[in-house]
Amino acid sequence: MSDFIFSSPWHCPHTSLTAPRSRTIANGRTQYRRQCLACGRPVGEVVAKATALAETGGCPFPFDEAFHDERQRVAAKRAEAEAEARLREREAEEEAWWRWYNRYLQTDAWQKLRRKVLKRADGVCEGCAERPAQQVHHLTYKNAGNELLFQLVALCDGCHDIAHADKGGVR
Repeated sequence: MSDFIFSSPWHCPHTSLTAPRSRTIANGRTQYRRQCLACGRPVGEVVAKATALAETGGCPFPFDEAFHDERQRVAAKRAEAEAEARLREREAEEEAWWRWYNRYLQTDAWQKLRRKVLKRADGVCEGCAERPAQQVHHLTYKNAGNELLFQLVALCDGCHDIAHADKGGVR
């Protein structure tokens, strides 16, 4: 009998499934499972032998392990390529953000905020309270471009380096 196809949403995003196929499992026994024609995975519950034989005219096809393995390799390569694409996209977004941020640091608006923070700290580092503050550091970049004064601190170069040490330069 030919291997007919029917649709089902069971445990698989794909809907093209085979009639029950015979598959030898770890203990050497035979079980009958439907196989997805898109991903090659076994789908749904184990099918009773009598049902499998009735649906296949007494002659179920064997489960196609090679197809299953190949589809899993293809899926893994696709997932890897998608992950790499997402990483490249995040890197591009990060680069764009830093370009914007570096331009922002040159604006009059940032210079005005910077002066307010240094004035609030009376020119003294808010990290060590010993050296002159040269840097205005963001405690968060969440509101970058629209910072609240409490999100900024005046730091000396040494304390500023310490503030960035755990972040590795990443926002």
